[in-house]
Amino acid sequence: MKQLLVLFICLYGTALNAQKVEDLDFLLRCTDVSTTQWLCTSFEKEYPQYFAQEQCPPKFQLADSIKTTTDFGLHIPTPLHYSDYLTDLWLNADCDKFIHLKALSDLYFPLFQQKLSSLGLHDDYKYLPVVLSGLNAGYVNGTKSGLWQLEFVTARKYKCRVDGKIDERNAADLSTDAALVHLSFLEKKYQGDKQKILVAFMGSVALVESYVREATDKGVSFYEVLTPSSKARLEAFYTTSRLFKSLQTDNALFDYIALLNQYQNYVFKEDISMDALVHFCKSSRAELEGMNEVYTGSVVPGMYRGVPFIIKQNDVLIIDALGDSLYSWEQQRAEDLAAAKEKETKQLTSGVPPAGTYDEINYTVRPGDVLGSIASKFGVRVSEVRAWNDLRGDMIYVGQDLIIYGKKNEAIVARKEVPAAPEKPKTSVPRTGAYETYTVKSGESLWLISRKFPGVSAEDIMRWNDIDENIRPGQELKVYPAGT
Repeated sequence: MKQLLVLFICLYGTALNAQKVEDLDFLLRCTDVSTTQWLCTSFEKEYPQYFAQEQCPPKFQLADSIKTTTDFGLHIPTPLHYSDYLTDLWLNADCDKFIHLKALSDLYFPLFQQKLSSLGLHDDYKYLPVVLSGLNAGYVNGTKSGLWQLEFVTARKYKCRVDGKIDERNAADLSTDAALVHLSFLEKKYQGDKQKILVAFMGSVALVESYVREATDKGVSFYEVLTPSSKARLEAFYTTSRLFKSLQTDNALFDYIALLNQYQNYVFKEDISMDALVHFCKSSRAELEGMNEVYTGSVVPGMYRGVPFIIKQNDVLIIDALGDSLYSWEQQRAEDLAAAKEKETKQLTSGVPPAGTYDEINYTVRPGDVLGSIASKFGVRVSEVRAWNDLRGDMIYVGQDLIIYGKKNEAIVARKEVPAAPEKPKTSVPRTGAYETYTVKSGESLWLISRKFPGVSAEDIMRWNDIDENIRPGQELKVYPAGT
Protein backbone atom coordinates (compact mmCIF):
# COMPACT_ATOMS: atom_id res chain seq x y z
CA MET A 1 0.00 0.00 0.00
CA LYS A 2 1.12 3.50 -0.73
CA GLN A 3 -0.31 4.63 2.60
CA LEU A 4 2.69 3.40 4.49
CA LEU A 5 4.18 5.52 7.19
CA VAL A 6 7.85 6.32 7.35
CA LEU A 7 10.38 3.87 8.71
CA PHE A 8 10.14 5.07 12.28
CA ILE A 9 6.44 4.33 12.56
CA CYS A 10 7.42 0.71 12.01
CA LEU A 11 10.04 1.05 14.69
CA TYR A 12 7.41 2.45 17.03
CA GLY A 13 5.39 -0.73 16.67
CA THR A 14 8.32 -2.98 17.59
CA ALA A 15 10.32 -0.94 20.09
CA LEU A 16 7.97 -0.53 23.03
CA ASN A 17 10.01 -2.88 25.18
CA ALA A 18 13.35 -1.21 24.47
CA GLN A 19 15.47 -0.78 27.57
CA LYS A 20 16.77 2.56 28.74
CA VAL A 21 20.07 3.45 27.14
CA GLU A 22 22.30 5.39 29.52
CA ASP A 23 24.23 7.02 26.70
CA LEU A 24 21.12 9.04 25.80
CA ASP A 25 20.82 10.58 29.27
CA PHE A 26 22.17 13.87 27.91
CA LEU A 27 19.06 14.13 25.74
CA LEU A 28 16.71 13.22 28.59
CA ARG A 29 18.20 15.88 30.86
CA CYS A 30 17.97 18.70 28.35
CA THR A 31 14.38 17.90 27.33
CA ASP A 32 13.29 17.62 30.97
CA VAL A 33 14.60 21.13 31.58
CA SER A 34 13.37 22.46 28.25
CA THR A 35 9.71 21.56 28.72
CA THR A 36 9.60 23.39 32.05
CA GLN A 37 11.10 26.62 30.65
CA TRP A 38 9.01 29.81 30.66
CA LEU A 39 8.37 29.73 26.92
CA CYS A 40 6.89 26.21 27.03
CA THR A 41 4.77 26.64 30.15
CA SER A 42 3.38 29.99 28.99
CA PHE A 43 2.53 28.64 25.54
CA GLU A 44 0.84 25.54 26.93
CA LYS A 45 -1.23 27.66 29.31
CA GLU A 46 -2.30 29.97 26.46
CA TYR A 47 -2.85 27.25 23.84
CA PRO A 48 -3.60 23.92 25.57
CA GLN A 49 -5.07 22.44 22.39
CA TYR A 50 -1.58 21.69 21.10
CA PHE A 51 -0.96 19.39 24.07
CA ALA A 52 -4.29 17.60 24.39
CA GLN A 53 -4.24 13.90 25.16
CA GLU A 54 -5.22 12.95 21.61
CA GLN A 55 -1.96 14.46 20.36
CA CYS A 56 -0.07 11.42 21.72
CA PRO A 57 1.12 9.42 19.98
CA PRO A 58 1.58 12.06 17.28
CA LYS A 59 0.38 11.64 13.71
CA PHE A 60 2.77 11.18 10.81
CA GLN A 61 2.64 12.05 7.16
CA LEU A 62 2.36 9.40 4.50
CA ALA A 63 5.68 8.26 3.16
CA ASP A 64 5.00 9.49 -0.38
CA SER A 65 3.86 12.95 0.80
CA ILE A 66 7.07 13.85 2.64
CA LYS A 67 9.02 16.51 0.80
CA THR A 68 12.35 15.20 -0.33
CA THR A 69 15.51 17.20 0.31
CA THR A 70 19.10 16.72 -0.71
CA ASP A 71 20.88 13.99 1.22
CA PHE A 72 22.53 15.32 4.37
CA GLY A 73 25.27 12.74 4.06
CA LEU A 74 25.31 11.37 7.60
CA HIS A 75 25.87 7.73 6.77
CA ILE A 76 25.60 5.61 9.93
CA PRO A 77 26.24 1.86 9.66
CA THR A 78 23.37 -0.42 10.59
CA PRO A 79 22.17 -1.86 12.85
CA LEU A 80 21.40 1.28 14.83
CA HIS A 81 21.82 0.81 18.58
CA TYR A 82 19.82 3.75 19.95
CA SER A 83 17.15 4.64 17.40
CA ASP A 84 14.59 2.09 18.61
CA TYR A 85 14.83 3.34 22.16
CA LEU A 86 14.70 7.00 21.15
CA THR A 87 11.69 6.43 18.90
CA ASP A 88 9.87 4.66 21.73
CA LEU A 89 10.80 7.50 24.08
CA TRP A 90 9.54 10.29 21.82
CA LEU A 91 6.38 8.55 20.69
CA ASN A 92 5.33 6.84 23.88
CA ALA A 93 6.96 7.45 27.25
CA ASP A 94 7.82 11.13 26.75
CA CYS A 95 5.42 11.96 23.94
CA ASP A 96 4.27 15.16 25.68
CA LYS A 97 7.85 16.42 25.71
CA PHE A 98 8.24 15.60 22.04
CA ILE A 99 5.08 17.61 21.26
CA HIS A 100 6.56 20.55 23.20
CA LEU A 101 9.73 20.28 21.14
CA LYS A 102 7.74 20.22 17.92
CA ALA A 103 5.86 23.39 18.96
CA LEU A 104 9.16 25.09 19.81
CA SER A 105 10.61 24.02 16.48
CA ASP A 106 7.81 25.93 14.73
CA LEU A 107 9.13 29.06 16.43
CA TYR A 108 12.88 28.54 15.96
CA PHE A 109 13.27 26.58 12.70
CA PRO A 110 12.33 29.48 10.37
CA LEU A 111 15.15 31.53 11.94
CA PHE A 112 17.62 28.65 11.63
CA GLN A 113 16.62 27.87 8.03
CA GLN A 114 17.02 31.47 6.90
CA LYS A 115 20.52 31.76 8.35
CA LEU A 116 21.59 28.29 7.15
CA SER A 117 20.48 29.15 3.63
CA SER A 118 22.37 32.47 3.65
CA LEU A 119 25.62 30.61 4.46
CA GLY A 120 25.00 27.75 2.03
CA LEU A 121 24.74 25.17 4.84
CA HIS A 122 22.46 22.14 4.78
CA ASP A 123 18.97 22.62 6.22
CA ASP A 124 19.30 19.54 8.48
CA TYR A 125 21.72 21.35 10.78
CA LYS A 126 18.63 22.97 12.32
CA TYR A 127 18.06 19.73 14.29
CA LEU A 128 21.27 20.18 16.30
CA PRO A 129 19.65 22.49 18.92
CA VAL A 130 16.87 19.93 19.43
CA VAL A 131 19.42 17.30 20.44
CA LEU A 132 21.78 19.60 22.33
CA SER A 133 19.45 21.88 24.31
CA GLY A 134 15.89 20.73 23.70
CA LEU A 135 15.40 24.14 22.01
CA ASN A 136 15.90 25.87 25.35
CA ALA A 137 17.69 29.19 24.87
CA GLY A 138 18.69 29.31 28.53
CA TYR A 139 19.90 25.72 28.91
CA VAL A 140 23.26 25.41 30.67
CA ASN A 141 25.25 22.19 30.72
CA GLY A 142 28.62 22.55 32.39
CA THR A 143 30.59 25.16 30.44
CA LYS A 144 28.16 25.15 27.50
CA SER A 145 25.08 27.32 27.19
CA GLY A 146 22.23 28.30 24.89
CA LEU A 147 20.32 26.72 22.01
CA TRP A 148 23.51 25.58 20.28
CA GLN A 149 25.40 24.74 23.50
CA LEU A 150 28.41 26.89 22.66
CA GLU A 151 31.54 26.81 24.76
CA PHE A 152 32.72 30.12 26.23
CA VAL A 153 35.83 30.20 24.03
CA THR A 154 33.87 29.41 20.87
CA ALA A 155 31.28 32.09 21.63
CA ARG A 156 33.91 34.75 22.28
CA LYS A 157 35.79 33.74 19.13
CA TYR A 158 32.67 34.58 17.11
CA LYS A 159 32.03 37.92 18.86
CA CYS A 160 29.37 36.91 21.43
CA ARG A 161 29.38 38.89 24.66
CA VAL A 162 29.77 36.61 27.69
CA ASP A 163 30.42 38.24 31.08
CA GLY A 164 28.91 38.58 34.54
CA LYS A 165 25.84 40.45 33.28
CA ILE A 166 25.21 39.27 29.71
CA ASP A 167 25.49 35.88 28.00
CA GLU A 168 24.67 36.24 24.32
CA ARG A 169 24.93 32.48 23.86
CA ASN A 170 21.38 32.50 25.27
CA ALA A 171 20.10 34.82 22.52
CA ALA A 172 18.53 32.85 19.65
CA ASP A 173 19.60 35.25 16.91
CA LEU A 174 23.15 36.01 18.06
CA SER A 175 24.01 32.47 19.12
CA THR A 176 22.75 31.07 15.80
CA ASP A 177 25.04 33.44 13.92
CA ALA A 178 28.03 32.27 15.98
CA ALA A 179 27.08 28.58 15.73
CA LEU A 180 26.68 28.64 11.96
CA VAL A 181 29.98 30.42 11.40
CA HIS A 182 31.57 27.67 13.51
CA LEU A 183 29.78 25.00 11.43
CA SER A 184 31.09 26.65 8.26
CA PHE A 185 34.59 26.38 9.68
CA LEU A 186 34.09 22.69 10.50
CA GLU A 187 32.62 22.02 7.02
CA LYS A 188 35.85 23.28 5.44
CA LYS A 189 38.13 21.61 7.99
CA TYR A 190 36.57 18.16 7.53
CA GLN A 191 35.65 18.60 3.85
CA GLY A 192 31.96 17.95 4.38
CA ASP A 193 32.37 14.72 6.41
CA LYS A 194 29.18 14.97 8.47
CA GLN A 195 30.22 12.41 11.07
CA LYS A 196 33.33 14.38 11.96
CA ILE A 197 31.55 17.75 11.75
CA LEU A 198 28.79 16.70 14.13
CA VAL A 199 31.13 15.02 16.61
CA ALA A 200 33.36 18.13 16.57
CA PHE A 201 30.39 20.48 17.07
CA MET A 202 28.74 18.40 19.81
CA GLY A 203 32.10 17.52 21.40
CA SER A 204 35.28 19.25 20.26
CA VAL A 205 37.82 19.40 17.47
CA ALA A 206 40.38 17.79 19.79
CA LEU A 207 38.02 14.83 20.31
CA VAL A 208 37.67 14.30 16.57
CA GLU A 209 41.45 14.48 16.08
CA SER A 210 41.95 11.78 18.72
CA TYR A 211 39.39 9.53 16.94
CA VAL A 212 41.09 10.13 13.59
CA ARG A 213 44.49 9.10 14.99
CA GLU A 214 43.01 5.98 16.58
CA ALA A 215 41.19 4.98 13.38
CA THR A 216 44.38 5.47 11.36
CA ASP A 217 46.44 3.41 13.80
CA LYS A 218 43.91 0.57 13.75
CA GLY A 219 43.17 0.77 10.05
CA VAL A 220 39.40 1.04 10.62
CA SER A 221 36.69 3.60 9.84
CA PHE A 222 36.13 6.75 11.89
CA TYR A 223 32.75 5.50 13.12
CA GLU A 224 34.19 2.24 14.45
CA VAL A 225 36.43 3.98 17.02
CA LEU A 226 33.73 6.25 18.42
CA THR A 227 32.78 5.76 22.07
CA PRO A 228 29.16 4.76 22.82
CA SER A 229 28.36 8.30 23.94
CA SER A 230 29.58 9.79 20.65
CA LYS A 231 27.63 7.21 18.68
CA ALA A 232 24.56 7.97 20.78
CA ARG A 233 24.79 11.67 19.87
CA LEU A 234 25.06 10.90 16.16
CA GLU A 235 22.10 8.55 16.30
CA ALA A 236 20.08 11.02 18.36
CA PHE A 237 20.59 13.61 15.61
CA TYR A 238 19.84 11.04 12.88
CA THR A 239 16.64 9.73 14.50
CA THR A 240 15.34 13.11 15.66
CA SER A 241 15.73 14.63 12.20
CA ARG A 242 13.70 11.86 10.62
CA LEU A 243 10.96 11.98 13.24
CA PHE A 244 10.60 15.74 12.86
CA LYS A 245 10.49 15.53 9.07
CA SER A 246 7.64 13.03 9.14
CA LEU A 247 5.49 14.62 11.86
CA GLN A 248 2.05 15.85 10.88
CA THR A 249 1.02 18.65 13.25
CA ASP A 250 -0.41 22.14 13.15
CA ASN A 251 2.16 24.89 12.83
CA ALA A 252 2.36 26.83 16.11
CA LEU A 253 4.41 29.75 14.75
CA PHE A 254 1.63 32.32 14.55
CA ASP A 255 0.30 31.42 17.99
CA TYR A 256 3.80 31.82 19.41
CA ILE A 257 3.98 35.23 17.77
CA ALA A 258 0.61 36.14 19.31
CA LEU A 259 1.94 35.10 22.73
CA LEU A 260 5.11 37.15 22.35
CA ASN A 261 3.09 40.18 21.21
CA GLN A 262 1.88 40.45 24.81
CA TYR A 263 5.42 41.48 25.66
CA GLN A 264 7.51 44.47 24.74
CA ASN A 265 11.21 45.13 24.28
CA TYR A 266 12.58 47.60 26.79
CA VAL A 267 15.94 49.35 27.09
CA PHE A 268 16.77 50.83 30.50
CA LYS A 269 18.64 54.13 30.47
CA GLU A 270 20.60 53.19 33.59
CA ASP A 271 21.69 49.98 35.30
CA ILE A 272 18.77 48.51 37.21
CA SER A 273 18.77 45.60 39.65
CA MET A 274 16.56 42.59 39.10
CA ASP A 275 15.43 43.06 42.71
CA ALA A 276 13.97 46.47 41.80
CA LEU A 277 12.07 45.02 38.83
CA VAL A 278 10.71 42.17 40.95
CA HIS A 279 9.65 44.69 43.62
CA PHE A 280 7.65 46.91 41.28
CA CYS A 281 6.50 44.64 38.43
CA LYS A 282 3.57 42.26 38.54
CA SER A 283 5.63 39.54 36.87
CA SER A 284 7.41 37.13 39.19
CA ARG A 285 11.18 36.78 39.38
CA ALA A 286 10.94 33.37 37.65
CA GLU A 287 8.97 34.91 34.78
CA LEU A 288 11.27 37.93 34.39
CA GLU A 289 14.37 35.72 34.40
CA GLY A 290 12.73 33.12 32.13
CA MET A 291 11.87 35.76 29.54
CA ASN A 292 15.39 37.16 29.62
CA GLU A 293 17.93 34.32 29.72
CA VAL A 294 20.55 36.60 28.18
CA TYR A 295 20.63 38.70 31.37
CA THR A 296 22.51 36.37 33.70
CA GLY A 297 23.58 38.79 36.46
CA SER A 298 21.71 40.48 39.29
CA VAL A 299 21.86 43.81 37.43
CA VAL A 300 20.33 44.63 34.04
CA PRO A 301 22.84 46.92 32.28
CA GLY A 302 21.47 50.21 31.04
CA MET A 303 21.56 51.16 27.34
CA TYR A 304 22.46 47.61 26.28
CA ARG A 305 20.81 47.11 22.89
CA GLY A 306 22.29 43.78 21.83
CA VAL A 307 19.27 41.88 23.15
CA PRO A 308 16.46 44.12 24.50
CA PHE A 309 14.90 43.20 27.83
CA ILE A 310 11.49 41.53 27.35
CA ILE A 311 8.72 42.58 29.70
CA LYS A 312 4.92 42.43 29.87
CA GLN A 313 3.13 45.46 28.51
CA ASN A 314 1.34 46.19 31.79
CA ASP A 315 4.71 46.15 33.56
CA VAL A 316 6.02 48.66 31.03
CA LEU A 317 3.27 51.06 32.13
CA ILE A 318 4.39 50.67 35.74
CA ILE A 319 8.05 51.26 34.89
CA ASP A 320 7.29 54.33 32.78
CA ALA A 321 5.12 55.79 35.57
CA LEU A 322 7.92 55.33 38.11
CA GLY A 323 10.41 57.32 36.03
CA ASP A 324 13.72 58.05 37.74
CA SER A 325 12.44 56.74 41.08
CA LEU A 326 12.89 53.22 39.67
CA TYR A 327 16.63 53.78 39.42
CA SER A 328 16.91 55.44 42.85
CA TRP A 329 14.99 52.65 44.59
CA GLU A 330 18.08 50.52 44.98
CA GLN A 331 20.01 53.37 46.63
CA GLN A 332 17.05 54.21 48.87
CA ARG A 333 16.71 50.57 49.87
CA ALA A 334 20.43 50.46 50.69
CA GLU A 335 20.06 53.57 52.85
CA ASP A 336 17.03 52.11 54.62
CA LEU A 337 18.87 48.86 55.27
CA ALA A 338 21.86 50.80 56.61
CA ALA A 339 19.60 52.85 58.89
CA ALA A 340 17.88 49.71 60.15
CA LYS A 341 21.28 48.11 60.75
CA GLU A 342 22.47 51.18 62.63
CA LYS A 343 19.32 51.17 64.75
CA GLU A 344 19.79 47.47 65.48
CA THR A 345 23.43 48.03 66.43
CA LYS A 346 22.48 50.94 68.63
CA GLN A 347 19.83 48.85 70.34
CA LEU A 348 22.29 46.05 70.98
CA THR A 349 24.90 48.40 72.43
CA SER A 350 22.30 50.20 74.54
CA GLY A 351 21.02 47.00 76.10
CA VAL A 352 17.63 46.86 74.38
CA PRO A 353 16.21 43.36 74.98
CA PRO A 354 15.40 41.05 72.02
CA ALA A 355 12.27 41.87 70.03
CA GLY A 356 9.13 40.22 71.37
CA THR A 357 10.30 40.19 74.99
CA TYR A 358 9.28 43.74 75.89
CA ASP A 359 6.75 46.51 75.38
CA GLU A 360 8.22 49.71 73.96
CA ILE A 361 6.68 52.41 76.14
CA ASN A 362 6.88 56.15 75.55
CA TYR A 363 6.82 57.72 79.01
CA THR A 364 6.51 61.45 79.73
CA VAL A 365 8.15 62.59 82.99
CA ARG A 366 5.66 63.93 85.56
CA PRO A 367 6.24 66.26 88.51
CA GLY A 368 7.99 64.40 91.29
CA ASP A 369 9.38 61.67 89.00
CA VAL A 370 12.98 60.59 89.38
CA LEU A 371 14.79 57.85 87.44
CA GLY A 372 14.59 55.51 90.39
CA SER A 373 10.81 55.77 90.71
CA ILE A 374 10.30 55.45 86.94
CA ALA A 375 12.56 52.40 86.73
CA SER A 376 10.75 50.80 89.66
CA LYS A 377 7.38 51.46 88.06
CA PHE A 378 8.29 49.40 84.97
CA GLY A 379 10.46 46.78 86.63
CA VAL A 380 13.74 47.84 85.05
CA ARG A 381 17.07 49.19 86.30
CA VAL A 382 18.04 52.86 86.43
CA SER A 383 21.16 52.08 84.38
CA GLU A 384 18.95 50.62 81.63
CA VAL A 385 16.78 53.73 81.48
CA ARG A 386 19.94 55.84 81.20
CA ALA A 387 21.33 53.66 78.37
CA TRP A 388 18.06 53.53 76.42
CA ASN A 389 17.72 57.32 76.50
CA ASP A 390 21.41 58.25 76.25
CA LEU A 391 21.35 59.96 79.65
CA ARG A 392 24.70 60.75 81.24
CA GLY A 393 23.33 61.20 84.76
CA ASP A 394 20.09 61.01 86.70
CA MET A 395 18.84 64.49 85.82
CA ILE A 396 15.44 64.55 84.10
CA TYR A 397 12.80 67.24 83.75
CA VAL A 398 9.02 67.44 83.69
CA GLY A 399 7.65 66.84 80.17
CA GLN A 400 10.73 64.95 79.03
CA ASP A 401 9.94 61.90 76.83
CA LEU A 402 11.66 58.65 77.75
CA ILE A 403 11.64 55.26 76.03
CA ILE A 404 11.14 52.38 78.42
CA TYR A 405 11.43 48.77 77.36
CA GLY A 406 9.22 47.17 79.97
CA LYS A 407 9.67 43.46 80.42
CA LYS A 408 6.75 41.19 79.61
CA ASN A 409 6.16 39.17 82.76
CA GLU A 410 3.26 38.47 85.04
CA ALA A 411 4.63 40.44 87.95
CA ILE A 412 4.79 43.66 85.93
CA VAL A 413 1.38 43.07 84.34
CA ALA A 414 -0.12 42.45 87.74
CA ARG A 415 1.51 45.57 89.10
CA LYS A 416 -0.01 47.61 86.28
CA GLU A 417 -3.51 46.15 86.52
CA VAL A 418 -4.04 45.75 90.29
CA PRO A 419 -4.52 49.07 92.10
CA ALA A 420 -1.82 49.57 94.68
CA ALA A 421 -2.83 49.95 98.32
CA PRO A 422 -2.86 53.58 99.41
CA GLU A 423 0.50 54.54 100.81
CA LYS A 424 0.70 55.84 104.36
CA PRO A 425 1.58 59.49 104.34
CA LYS A 426 5.27 59.96 104.94
CA THR A 427 6.27 62.03 107.91
CA SER A 428 8.07 65.05 106.54
CA VAL A 429 11.09 66.34 108.35
CA PRO A 430 9.98 69.66 109.88
CA ARG A 431 11.53 72.86 108.60
CA THR A 432 12.97 73.79 111.99
CA GLY A 433 16.34 73.70 113.64
CA ALA A 434 19.71 73.67 111.97
CA TYR A 435 20.11 72.74 108.30
CA GLU A 436 23.00 71.68 106.16
CA THR A 437 23.98 73.37 102.93
CA TYR A 438 24.50 70.84 100.16
CA THR A 439 26.14 71.70 96.84
CA VAL A 440 24.74 69.79 93.85
CA LYS A 441 27.27 67.77 91.90
CA SER A 442 27.19 66.97 88.17
CA GLY A 443 24.77 64.17 87.27
CA GLU A 444 22.91 64.29 90.59
CA SER A 445 19.14 64.38 91.01
CA LEU A 446 17.03 65.25 94.03
CA TRP A 447 16.28 61.57 94.47
CA LEU A 448 19.98 60.69 94.72
CA ILE A 449 20.64 63.58 97.10
CA SER A 450 17.73 62.61 99.35
CA ARG A 451 19.20 59.11 99.73
CA LYS A 452 22.27 60.65 101.36
CA PHE A 453 20.08 61.94 104.21
CA PRO A 454 18.09 59.21 105.97
CA GLY A 455 14.48 60.20 106.52
CA VAL A 456 14.61 62.92 103.88
CA SER A 457 12.67 62.72 100.59
CA ALA A 458 13.12 64.56 97.33
CA GLU A 459 9.83 66.29 97.95
CA ASP A 460 11.17 67.61 101.30
CA ILE A 461 14.16 69.19 99.60
CA MET A 462 11.96 70.80 96.93
CA ARG A 463 9.65 72.23 99.63
CA TRP A 464 12.47 73.51 101.82
CA ASN A 465 14.09 75.29 98.89
CA ASP A 466 10.95 76.37 96.94
CA ILE A 467 12.13 74.60 93.80
CA ASP A 468 10.97 71.90 91.41
CA GLU A 469 12.95 68.78 90.49
CA ASN A 470 15.16 70.66 88.04
CA ILE A 471 18.51 71.32 89.66
CA ARG A 472 21.94 72.20 88.32
CA PRO A 473 25.52 71.45 89.29
CA GLY A 474 26.87 73.99 91.86
CA GLN A 475 23.42 74.85 93.17
CA GLU A 476 23.24 75.07 96.97
CA LEU A 477 20.36 73.40 98.79
CA LYS A 478 19.13 73.52 102.35
CA VAL A 479 18.71 70.14 103.91
CA TYR A 480 17.21 69.55 107.36
CA PRO A 481 18.52 66.20 108.54
CA ALA A 482 16.00 64.03 110.35
CA GLY A 483 16.07 64.37 114.13
CA THR A 484 17.24 67.95 114.14
